[in-house]
Amino acid sequence: LGTYNIKNSVAAAALALTVGLPINNIKKGLKNFKGVQRRFNKIFNFNNVDFYDDYAHHPTEISSILDGVRNVNQKRKIISVFEPHRYSRVISLKNEFSKCFKKSNLVIVCPLYAAGEKRDPKFNINNFSALIAKNSSTQVVMVKNEIELSNFFKKNLISNEIIIGMGAGLISKWIYGLKFSL
Repeated sequence: LGTYNIKNSVAAAALALTVGLPINNIKKGLKNFKGVQRRFNKIFNFNNVDFYDDYAHHPTEISSILDGVRNVNQKRKIISVFEPHRYSRVISLKNEFSKCFKKSNLVIVCPLYAAGEKRDPKFNINNFSALIAKNSSTQVVMVKNEIELSNFFKKNLISNEIIIGMGAGLISKWIYGLKFSL
């Protein structure tokens, strides 16, 4: 799913044609391609709820994956579990981040993954979350840790939802961990 996958596939096919690979080999390769790690990887299903992991940590990536998921799943509730990545990125792109969750019914905001950066006092997770709720017209919930995330899902999952963990830090581990805690 996602336009970035279509663009990457077209670019790979064009390169393969340029270097002389037969079209049948290219078709076979694309047909058998299973994707790359952390790009909308299905982790598990629990009570008819699908859990996915995605590396999206930039507004363009987030919008792209949500557009793709929404286009294929128009009637399902989409829940984004977002781990902001780096103070500098989130501060400089806060307006873009605040608008990229429009296709999500709910955004669960996790603590920021600093990736080696020092805490920046200009960043306030409460204000950031409120900006997402306002500019993406979606519900936003904040969690402080993996246990709160698991407890939230234990209390609030219904059925037929799509959960997408997004981020570059600990979120992948958290999404995988839900398989054992729900």
